[in-house]
Amino acid sequence: MIEQGTASLARTKAALETDLLQTSLELRRASEEYEVLAAAFRLSTERLREASGTISASHAAQEELRRERASLRAGMGELRRLVASLQAGLEALQAELEATRRERDDARRKLEELYSTRLWRLGTLYWRLLGRLGLLPNKPPSEAEAEPARAPDVVGEPAAPVPEDPVFVASPAPAMPLPVEMPGRTFGSRRDPAGPGLPDIVCFSIVEWEFLFQRPQQLLSRLADLGHRVYYVSQFFEPVPGAPAVHRLRSRICTLRLRGSARHLFSEELAADEAGAVFASLSSLREAEGIASAVSFVHQPFWWPLAERARRAFGWKVLYDCMDDHAGFQTNARPVEGPERGILEDADAVVTTARALERRLRSANRPVELVPNGCDVEYFSSIAPRSRRGRPTVGYYGCIADWFDADLVADVAEKRPDWDFVLIGPTYLADLTRLPALPNVSFPGLVPYGQLLERIERFDVFLLPFRRSPLTEAANPVKAYEIMATGRPLVSVPLPELEPFGDLIRFGSDPIEFERQIEAAIREDDPGTVERRRDFGRRNSWDARAAVFEQLVSSLGARSASGPARRSTEPDREIGTSGRPHADVRPRTFTPVSRGSSPPAVSWTARANSSARESSFPLRRPDESDPAGRFPRFDDTLSERFRPGRRTGPRARRPGRTRGPRGPDRGRRPARHGTRGPLPRPG
Repeated sequence: MIEQGTASLARTKAALETDLLQTSLELRRASEEYEVLAAAFRLSTERLREASGTISASHAAQEELRRERASLRAGMGELRRLVASLQAGLEALQAELEATRRERDDARRKLEELYSTRLWRLGTLYWRLLGRLGLLPNKPPSEAEAEPARAPDVVGEPAAPVPEDPVFVASPAPAMPLPVEMPGRTFGSRRDPAGPGLPDIVCFSIVEWEFLFQRPQQLLSRLADLGHRVYYVSQFFEPVPGAPAVHRLRSRICTLRLRGSARHLFSEELAADEAGAVFASLSSLREAEGIASAVSFVHQPFWWPLAERARRAFGWKVLYDCMDDHAGFQTNARPVEGPERGILEDADAVVTTARALERRLRSANRPVELVPNGCDVEYFSSIAPRSRRGRPTVGYYGCIADWFDADLVADVAEKRPDWDFVLIGPTYLADLTRLPALPNVSFPGLVPYGQLLERIERFDVFLLPFRRSPLTEAANPVKAYEIMATGRPLVSVPLPELEPFGDLIRFGSDPIEFERQIEAAIREDDPGTVERRRDFGRRNSWDARAAVFEQLVSSLGARSASGPARRSTEPDREIGTSGRPHADVRPRTFTPVSRGSSPPAVSWTARANSSARESSFPLRRPDESDPAGRFPRFDDTLSERFRPGRRTGPRARRPGRTRGPRGPDRGRRPARHGTRGPLPRPG
């Protein structure tokens, strides 16, 4: 009964997070439309001011005004129509905002149902206790206190019509009532404080947050739940310089686009002036958000020059999470070897997902930590058992791109018209010349993460039909772990990273073998095998992976916060140069460990080191010597942390420091870049 309740809660949570993400994206689009309307409103206001000045000056030139009376009357009518049009547009926007607020309130009510659980009440009591003990950061002033009151959003009455035969007097005409400035938007601007003493995370992404919910989103969501503030930097830039507009997705997770360039970083190298503008935008983000200590997560090597420059200027340590063989992406329009060589030589920590990538990265003579992918166990294990009624359904979910072997699936689908093939996901750069014509093959498209289980519950067998290439040979497929948590059978091409799964996965290299393995999987009815698959998923959860990243982030954040950011004595170099070497990070290795006498029950587990000196990130004890001064003293850290009168937390500010403006940035939307940039991971 408890397991059923946990599974139901996991599915409800995933569905609510998906609804919140969609609502947040709708709010962001409404915000952009609001900015466009505000710009049009300001333009019309300037036109009205010019018309008012013309009317005032006309009292000194009565004869000139009589000659232009007809044209002015027509101009006034046009202005009135413009004001009426603006009022109608504002009313429509307000109605749209009210509808969006209602959707938000519906999502909030669903969350309140979640807040009424016993676990949430216990957490509330825990935070109240921390507040009474004075361990929570000071609450920042509210927006009502921090910002002056704004005038209401009203539009003045239009001027009275000009009479046919006006009588002009020498006294000046009264000033025309003009519209006031439109109020700045406030929705989507709420901020959540970080946990006490926890560094922020600035993630330089490889894919947009809302595209596919995979390793970056899974890990960063859990790190946010642990108290870290996450700033997810989009791969696209805003061409107008200035401070980036920060949009809140969920608690402690914000997305943003840096400003200063119209280029796409994965396709074109930034010029010197553009690189400087992008870095200035990042610096303004740091000031506006009060980021004191942070760790840069780099998911794509092209971000390295910007992350390295931020480390020199702000002291942000750099963690490179190498998830794929980036040189294998055909969408990279510029060579990736140079930037990756730079980040491998100088990053503060390097993490990778696959053993093949670990071997290649270790050839660069630096420590590499192997942290494979995982799965959301509670969510995927809540899937219902197979019904075994009707036609068998064979399915795939994920990105359908150039690494997807469409010919292999088409061959099997042509031979077995009595099976239904369902391929879920975006068809990006995929060769679909044969599959759409087959009557037993369907493409539902991209399905949100919170609605995924509803679509895959009908699958009798899952497929992993990847083409064999250097890219897929180095891929550690996320969906393989997720499918194991469902307990359903998986048929895949033989990939090196799937060897630890043993006989939990069926392998086939050609259409004949693939068909035979699918048929055997459909007839499979072994509860013991189902339980072994689910046990494999439980031992490879995202919670376990996030615990490893939490240790890495806390250690790197402690090292960056141990003193002020060290600035280079050299002139500030532009993005594109390499920085100075930093202290190495010793690796934590993951090895397959078999449980019991069953060979296939393999999991990735961390080998814990026996002492602080052998750990990945040692913390020096008071009785140890550290002549190089690389690590903070344990007793010094505690004494500084709890010094009387010292404000703690990420919002503690230095004397005399003021925060930047919190109003909206009114830049233009960038042009869409189409298909440029790398794809999400093939796993």
